Amino acid sequence: MLGDERFGRPQDVDLGVYWVSCLDDFRARCHIGTAAVRLSPRERRRLLGNVALAVVRAFGSTATAGGDDGRVEAVIPVEAPSTPAASC
Repeated sequence: MLGDERFGRPQDVDLGVYWVSCLDDFRARCHIGTAAVRLSPRERRRLLGNVALAVVRAFGSTATAGGDDGRVEAVIPVEAPSTPAASC
């Protein structure tokens, strides 16, 4: 049962900034390392449509041409095996 006690939030607390910071920290802790990948155009479409935004951004910022076959090489963050992808 809840009591009648009240909590007064300090005036200098910005909850929006606090929650964004918490989410950024959580997402950063989801990824424990990186993986070098080499993907065909088809593989890129499949991967980038099914991963967290951090993976998409990392792919875009590290992608380089991988050869004449249209493949692209990039470095992406990877999660701990016990971290569900949907939670990040």
